[in-house]
Amino acid sequence: MFLDPLTATLILSGVLAFTALITWFIYSVVKSNPTNVSEEFKEPYLAGEPTSTLSRIDAPSNTLFWGFIYGLSRKLYHYLRERMHSGILNEWGEYMSVYLGLLSLIGLLFTALILLRGG
Repeated sequence: MFLDPLTATLILSGVLAFTALITWFIYSVVKSNPTNVSEEFKEPYLAGEPTSTLSRIDAPSNTLFWGFIYGLSRKLYHYLRERMHSGILNEWGEYMSVYLGLLSLIGLLFTALILLRGG
């Protein structure tokens, strides 16, 4: 009924690798390729006015998310940036280690629950 740990690890690794391959394939098919965009589409339409009349050009499709962040949650964004972003690469490694450790712990607990239930 139960698989030995080596076989279970190999099966789960294969499933994860297959899932990663499928995800990568879907991403590579769906992602946009900005090298195929002509110069005409890179500049915003300003009703015939030259782009030099603007002090800063932001195309809405490229900055919609950041416009939302800056416009509606500027204080929260600046607070999180000042608290979390120090520019030190080791801190990123620590955050990722903690995150992956928590994910691993949740996965182990979930697996233990399934095995204890006779699953």
